[in-house]
Amino acid sequence: MNAPTGDAAQLAAAHVLDLYDHAVETRDVASLTEMCAPDVAWCAEQAEALGFRSVVPADRPVESRTSHHAIDQVHAEPTLRGTWRVRVDAEHELTTQRVSEVTGATTTQTGGGPVRYEMELAHRLTGWVVLDVTSTPLT
Repeated sequence: MNAPTGDAAQLAAAHVLDLYDHAVETRDVASLTEMCAPDVAWCAEQAEALGFRSVVPADRPVESRTSHHAIDQVHAEPTLRGTWRVRVDAEHELTTQRVSEVTGATTTQTGGGPVRYEMELAHRLTGWVVLDVTSTPLT
């Protein structure tokens, strides 16, 4: 993943999704946001959403979440700006479990589906940097 090649760009894009999955489970977005350029809207949105979920008011049930991306296809191509445009098609599964503090009952919700991620990545001396991410549900 250290080289500025198409194969490495594909691995870097898959790594971004792994970091997202980790952030969902641990509510720690540091690794994800460290890979992102400061002005990447998708990264900021994920950090805000996951940060919000990390604060659970006393009157809400305890909640845990898991996220998993099973990658189907990855394609990378260089851009004229010297970056890489990477398309990742993945099956995303997001599971939320809530435990009632009153009854102790656990409820589980599973959602997700196929998603296409379009990422722009740049290779720097310090490694890969995410410059843009968009996601679109596939039908």
